[in-house]
Amino acid sequence: MTQATAQHAPSAGASLVIEHLRKEYVRGKAVLKDISLTVEGRSTTAIIGPSGTGKSTLLRCINRLIEPTAGRIMLGGVDLCALRGSDLRAMRRRIGMVFQEFNLVERLTGC
Repeated sequence: MTQATAQHAPSAGASLVIEHLRKEYVRGKAVLKDISLTVEGRSTTAIIGPSGTGKSTLLRCINRLIEPTAGRIMLGGVDLCALRGSDLRAMRRRIGMVFQEFNLVERLTGC
């Protein structure tokens, strides 16, 4: 880890703070509109809702797999939207994600 990256490492109990997050795939048509929330460190949070409401888009913005159009995403006081290159890759290694279509356990056959 480079010295610059070490400065960006959040503490183990870090909070996630999202402020006025907006994501547009097509200009003027927001998928996420003014999303603000705080998730305290060492907590469990569920994001639920009907299909097509932006849950996956929100999670992909947090990990910067897609770029937010506007707003801030802070993890342990680090602005994730400001990170680039090796600093961004180092931070992504500290954020766990399980994707919708990811098979965690192979299909089991009958006993």
